[in-house]
This record gives sequence, structure tokens and C-alpha cells, in this order.
Amino acid sequence: MPNFKNNTITLTQFSLLIYGTQSGIGILSLPRDLAEIGDTSSWISLFIGYLISVIASIIIIQVMKKHPQDTIIQLFRRFFGKWLGSFFSVCWIGYTTLGMFLITVTSIFIINTWVLPKTAPYLILLIITIPSFYLARNGLRIISRFSVLVFFFTSWMAFLFMYPMFTGNLLNLLPIIKDGIMPIIKSVPNITFSFLGLELLFIIYPFLDDKSKAVKGVLIANGLTLLSYLVVTFSSFIYYGPYEVLEYVWPTLNLVKPIEFPFLERFEIIFLSFYLLILATTGIPYYFASSFSIAQLLGRKDHQLALFLILPILYVTFFFFTNSLANLDKLGSIFNKVGLGFAFILPVFLLGYGWLFRLFRRGKM
Repeated sequence: MPNFKNNTITLTQFSLLIYGTQSGIGILSLPRDLAEIGDTSSWISLFIGYLISVIASIIIIQVMKKHPQDTIIQLFRRFFGKWLGSFFSVCWIGYTTLGMFLITVTSIFIINTWVLPKTAPYLILLIITIPSFYLARNGLRIISRFSVLVFFFTSWMAFLFMYPMFTGNLLNLLPIIKDGIMPIIKSVPNITFSFLGLELLFIIYPFLDDKSKAVKGVLIANGLTLLSYLVVTFSSFIYYGPYEVLEYVWPTLNLVKPIEFPFLERFEIIFLSFYLLILATTGIPYYFASSFSIAQLLGRKDHQLALFLILPILYVTFFFFTNSLANLDKLGSIFNKVGLGFAFILPVFLLGYGWLFRLFRRGKM
């Protein structure tokens, strides 16, 4: 059993850790994804996605409440036995490792495209993985402190995203619900994908020092994520309009290009340097979740060996992976579909299965 008492996290760390995991990568293309389906009214679906995300988070907490010292790996074995539980655990490990890989290659692509076009991708990969390894090695308390630091260190970026609102056209948001409710409903799946990260509650929950505040924590985290998405969506729609925004792969990054200073050229490079820290708050928790799950599956107290095992897999996979927009979209689509199962379907299944499990065992686990 891992020693959670010596590695607990506070409510603030808990909330900002989840928020960082959710908002890192989904925010990049969200305005374009919404405009493709829901047009000018697609921002309304953000509130629906928020509600679904909060419900899923609360369900995960209800599942974990019954066994507050267990992670998802231990729950799988408790509910399904050694062999079937191990199979589900391997699926979970594969998913979290995929999440880490997706965020890593996306970060490399952004750096190669916007900042260092002539730098070898493998060198960038090395630069990214070294600090990620050291943060993940020191446990969830250090990772959560890093998330809190990044949140306050990059909070000024929200005002930059809001700046285009004052130079754009508010009429781009009109008319509201011009094509009926169906485009809004069709936009909801894209929104739920953007709230992925909440599934790491299966790993994070046992580390929370005051578990009675877990629901409050997920409300804060999902609320911050919703606010961030509303800011970038409104800014993109107001500045570009719902049709021009479709011309950009990552409209969120393009929002800062019009910002100029007489003493500074290419401000977006400085902006991206800070934004990479936000991406790190998304990727590192998946790295930790993967290695920590491997350690629990193998019955080891220390997850450092698992951290070392993941790195060669990452390097070899990257060698055969062509880092292009098309492949990133395909990889992201796979991750989103699998994440939908782990974040929104699995909690409901475990809640019902756990109830039946305790019923047939007469409450004796």
C-alpha cells in the first residue's frame, strides 16, 4: 500500500491539479471544433459539458468514498479479481500513457512550428522529458505544487486572451440559436472531450487530505475550466467570427498574434514559452498516473522504476511516429474516444457494479 499520509495534497492543490490536467491541450482547438458544428451558438454547449463533467466527477468521488485508500488499480482487483482486474488495469495504464504521449508530441509540434523550426524534435523531446521525470518522481504533492505555481505564474495570460474582445465585433456572436437547438446538442461531445482529465480523480482522490471537500474541489476545478473555455471561445468568435475561425488549426494561439509592442517583436514566442508550462501541468499528471499505476499493478511501493520503463517506450514510439497535424488529429481522436469511456462511462458502471457487489457480499468486502 502506498503511503498517502506523507504525500497528501490540500484542497487548493487538488483543485488546480485537476484544472491544469483539463485545460492544457483541449483549449487549443476548442473554438474551431465548436464552430464546425454549432456555429455562433456553440458556446452554450460549454455549460452542458460543464454539467456533465461535474456529474461524472461527483460519481467518481462516490465510487472512491467506499474505499478511500484505494486507487483505480486496487478497485479493479477488488471488484473483478486478479486476472480480469489486471486486464482492466493494463487498459488504464495504456490510456494514461497515451495521454502523456499525445501531450508530449503536441508540445514538440508547437515548439517546432512556432518557436524552434530548425531544432531536432528528439532534442526537444529530451528537454521535455527530463524535468517531467524529476517532477513525477517526487510524487503527487510536488506535481500539485507545480500546478499551483504555474496557475498563478500564468494567470496574466487570461487578460491577453480577453484583449481581442475589445478589438473585434460583438455582432459576430449573433444571432443566438439561429439554427435551433440541435447544433448545440451536437457540439456537446466536443465539449466533454475538452473536460478530459477528471478521470485522474481515480488516482488523485486518495491523496486529498480532507476528502469531505472533494466535491468542492471538483466544482472549483471544473468551474475554472469552464471560465477558461468561455474566454477563449468568446474571444475567438468576436475577433475572427464563426467562419474565419475555421481557417486556423489552433485559433487560441493565433489570438495573441495581433498583440504588438514597440519594443518587442513576435510576442507570441514569449507567450508560447509560458503556455508550454500549462501543457506540462496536463502531461506530467498523466505521466505520474501511468507510472504509479504500473507500480501498484506490480505490487511495488516505489514508482520510480516504472518512470524509467516508460521513457524508452516513449522514445521508441516517437521514432516511428510522424509528428504531423494529421497524425496528431488521429491520435487525439483515439485518446478522446477512449477517454470518454474512462471519464464518463466507467464511473457510472463502477457505481452500479459496486452497489451490486456490496449487496451480494452483504457489505463485507
